[in-house]
Amino acid sequence: MDPAKYAAEAAQARVLERISSIALGFVYFGSGLSVLALLILLFWLVTGRLDEASAASPDNVNTINNVGKLGIMGCALLVMGACWLYIDESSLGYFMIVVAVLLYFAIPFTLTQFKGELSGSNRMVDLAFGQMQNMAWVLFIPGVFLAVFDGVNRGIRRLKYGSELDQVLGVGQDVKQQEVPTARFMGKCWQLPFCRSYVRERCPIYHSRRTCWRERVGCMCEEKAIVTAMMNKAPAADPEMNVRFIPYNRQLSDFEKKERCKECVIYNEHQKQKYQLLAPVTVGSIIGGAYLLHDSLKGSMFKLLQTADNVLAKISLTPGGPSGPTGSTEAVQASMQANEMAAMLLYVCFAVILLSYLLRLVETACFSWKI
Repeated sequence: MDPAKYAAEAAQARVLERISSIALGFVYFGSGLSVLALLILLFWLVTGRLDEASAASPDNVNTINNVGKLGIMGCALLVMGACWLYIDESSLGYFMIVVAVLLYFAIPFTLTQFKGELSGSNRMVDLAFGQMQNMAWVLFIPGVFLAVFDGVNRGIRRLKYGSELDQVLGVGQDVKQQEVPTARFMGKCWQLPFCRSYVRERCPIYHSRRTCWRERVGCMCEEKAIVTAMMNKAPAADPEMNVRFIPYNRQLSDFEKKERCKECVIYNEHQKQKYQLLAPVTVGSIIGGAYLLHDSLKGSMFKLLQTADNVLAKISLTPGGPSGPTGSTEAVQASMQANEMAAMLLYVCFAVILLSYLLRLVETACFSWKI
């Protein structure tokens, strides 16, 4: 290796290692700051120090604001360090979203459920909850971006490479893509780019207008049998009359044939095209449904909060629900209705997570289950 090039690469490696060390420090320091700020706010909330009388002192208000700034700075450092160190981890964005939702909704909801006096109109309590929610935004926005980026990146790679990302195809792996005059998207095996012309001319699958993965035999897994099946035989004009020439393998079970299909380049090209069809349909359906059904789905979220309130009330042996003395669900619901950004946070969170897992389901169905 060229000494100058080696020295440049070594210097680059040292720089990257140094940056990674700094990023790791950001993660540790940011985690410590954000956890410390959160614990201070929780301590004040649980011990009842944030009463209405304390709001009269500007120093108390400034103290809560300063603690909130400490938590926001910690979350920002944590996000920067984590994005540098763990950008390749697909779960990073979803983890940030979950933590953000816990900060924004779960902690205030739980405290108002088990400590009902917090649900009153207390400016100091609202200020403390507001600082937690500001910390949540610092995590939520990068989390959504990373989750969307991960989904788009996975989708693009799947659209391009199909099963080749995680599987070595054993049947027809040496066959190159061909120029097929009858090529068609989501077509039959002889309409896909791996169909070879010299095989197609003699192929009973082609002349019967069927597909190899339906018949469990084809030119990739049993090329010799396919090529010789119609040797010295003229195909009939009626495709159904050519079915008798298909050389079915009677020695393998249906399960073995199905597993063989899963390793075939033609069938996996079919699965890749199936994913290319289903992925945009899934994305469009979720985005369109989220937009068109926004009002009704947001109402369903409020009902979900009501159900959670009733369950927690039974667990804690305290009367919950809108008729109970705590009124925690009403407080959270009123807060969401008054704050469109809060409602949008939860709504976008559900939409992103639902879209991500539906795309994962489509990907699994096409490339793992291969159905």
